[in-house]
Amino acid sequence: MPEQPHLPPPLASEDEAEGTPAAPGDPVLAERLGAPSEPLDIYLEEASHFRPISTGDIFQGVAVPGSTPEETAYDLTMLVAHPSAMRKGAALESRARAAPITPVQGMSTRKWTAGHHDVFPLPLLAQVTENNGFRVQPRGWAALLHLAAPIETHLLDIRRRVACLSPKGVHLLLQKLVLADTRFAVREDTLAAAFAAKLEEIEMLQTWNEELVAPLVDQGRDPIVELASAAHDFEAAFSAPREPTGRSLRDMLESRTDAGEAHRLLVAEIRRRRSAEPPPAAL
Repeated sequence: MPEQPHLPPPLASEDEAEGTPAAPGDPVLAERLGAPSEPLDIYLEEASHFRPISTGDIFQGVAVPGSTPEETAYDLTMLVAHPSAMRKGAALESRARAAPITPVQGMSTRKWTAGHHDVFPLPLLAQVTENNGFRVQPRGWAALLHLAAPIETHLLDIRRRVACLSPKGVHLLLQKLVLADTRFAVREDTLAAAFAAKLEEIEMLQTWNEELVAPLVDQGRDPIVELASAAHDFEAAFSAPREPTGRSLRDMLESRTDAGEAHRLLVAEIRRRRSAEPPPAAL
């Protein structure tokens, strides 16, 4: 069994004592912003390779322009571009907004830390990344939203994605981003409603990938190439007008009243494509 890298023992206190300085928490602001019921609620259980790159994904190997050597040395970056802004059809835009992640003074290692303007807390990040096969020190991590800048998206590698945010986490991140940029605390339910269809589309693309790409990867095909091809196929299927109404699956999903029909039709399209697959080559 390979030797595991050594990690320092957990901090004596739950709160980060070192790291990037931060302004003291504001209890009034804490009351105005959303919070998770449990810290782990902001994360997905798995950073699946078949999940499309999206808002809140955390990567290694991508430095944010303008970061200091100390910030870059932590080798953690969060994609903070909102879901619609980072894509052009099936492909990612060439650049997307991202923020460096560092230990931040006063952030709890295990609990949600409320009341800060410019940082997004990432409690239990060490536990989450370990579940995804990565090792990160148990520190009071947070994304430095005020230092967000465009990164080259071709550097984002799903094999170096250490964690993904859940829909709840994405809502809270978008709320913090609006606050960091405007000092206005928009309602979390307003953001949830505005981005519901886009986040659901991401889930549908993940299902598409799991059903149609995973079998190819199991046969030894390149996952990066196959995922890119599948994204274009999904976009074509999702945006094509359908008879007799002329509406696309995206139109149905965004109408909300026909979202269930959009899901049903997508499942039917996946089944059609799977039934048309040639049998695997004999060994």
